[in-house]
Amino acid sequence: MTTHVAIDESRLKAAVQEVQDRKHPGINHGLSIRPPIAGLRHDLEKQLQPLFANVGIDTAKIKQIMTKHETEVRHILEKQKVDTSKEFAAQARIVQQGIENKKKALELLANKAYITTPIPIFTPYTIYSQPAGMVKDSHIEPSLNWAKFKFQDNTDQSSTTVKVSFFFAWQNPSNYEAVINCAADLQCSGTAHVFANGGDIPLEGLSGTADLTLSARLNVFLGETERDASVPVSYLSAYAHFLDDVEERKNILDIFHLAQAFVLVQPTQIVVFEVAFVAVYDIDSGFIDFDFSSDIFARIMCPALQIDLLTAPAKTM
Repeated sequence: MTTHVAIDESRLKAAVQEVQDRKHPGINHGLSIRPPIAGLRHDLEKQLQPLFANVGIDTAKIKQIMTKHETEVRHILEKQKVDTSKEFAAQARIVQQGIENKKKALELLANKAYITTPIPIFTPYTIYSQPAGMVKDSHIEPSLNWAKFKFQDNTDQSSTTVKVSFFFAWQNPSNYEAVINCAADLQCSGTAHVFANGGDIPLEGLSGTADLTLSARLNVFLGETERDASVPVSYLSAYAHFLDDVEERKNILDIFHLAQAFVLVQPTQIVVFEVAFVAVYDIDSGFIDFDFSSDIFARIMCPALQIDLLTAPAKTM
């Protein structure tokens, strides 16, 4: 018989905290290829500037400097190969864990009739930002959970990630395996902006670039197993030319639906759900910024997390 297990709120909060503290491949500790190369680019500009300032241009000297620069860039890229391989291996393990989890869930349900039991969770345990301090204001109330935030960066960066997350948690109340579907809506109202500096040397590759990818994600954490779903929100890019700055701005006003199907939850296991607004960006002589706080309606909202239990609910008697 499926019996009901008492829910321990302190364990749920501890599980949420553990996920917040967990490091993930590619999240804020990924490879930093572009900054060292950008440093070389700035050194190259300093070396070439006096040559362009003269009436006569020493082409032989320019070729020598460019050859040295290209060698240094190749050296940096070679050093990154080992770290890149490690990142890919870690990400592959996470993906495989998710595949195995879904396979076992489908096997448990195969050829069985089931009735879906809806379990709405109207309030998150916490609203979290990475880096800390990005959120200017936030509110948690049943079906009215929102955060106002803004962020900008003008330093050379490579594949840097920032995010604002709503963390929900649920515990399987039975002493049998459970299969669930989960879904959430993320409403986004704000603006995004990228800018690239044009530079002052007429050589290809010496002007600035800036890229910003925004997405909405639903991550499911089951102990060491993780499953994630993502939908694109927006993409902005600026590639400057000699003496010509380039920028792009976008207004973002939409609701993004996120879902995960057939998640297997072990007996009495705690599941942590992260509904997140995620920004990944690269900067090489430019800047990025996004603002979801300046207007009265500017913010992100996550009204609730909807869980659908596909296996028999635990008896409470």
